[in-house]
Amino acid sequence: MKIFSQSIAVVAVSILMTACANHAATSTTPTAQVEMYTSLQHRQCEPDSGLTLTEIVQRLQQAQIQVKHASVGSDGRMYAQVCGGADGKIAIVTIPQSQQKQAAALGFQPFSAIR
Repeated sequence: MKIFSQSIAVVAVSILMTACANHAATSTTPTAQVEMYTSLQHRQCEPDSGLTLTEIVQRLQQAQIQVKHASVGSDGRMYAQVCGGADGKIAIVTIPQSQQKQAAALGFQPFSAIR
């Protein structure tokens, strides 16, 4: 009876170890991501000027760049209040780091450069 109990314990531990090993093998490793930005080219006093965030995302997707997140922000600079002048609005996108060079070829720059 003692040998039978030990055999069951060994089998149970083996099953648990196998389950853990299979889980580790199938889990996905998150890919490194980077934030990039580009100007939205908006002009003060011209509400329909420049690009939309949707247009920016579509441009990247057409270039086969996977956009994980996109938002509108500011480049952090001060601008004189004058109609027709730049307003500093930028599109900030999170993409796989492996596609950073492709985005740079489209005019995007690392967001870390303006933080």
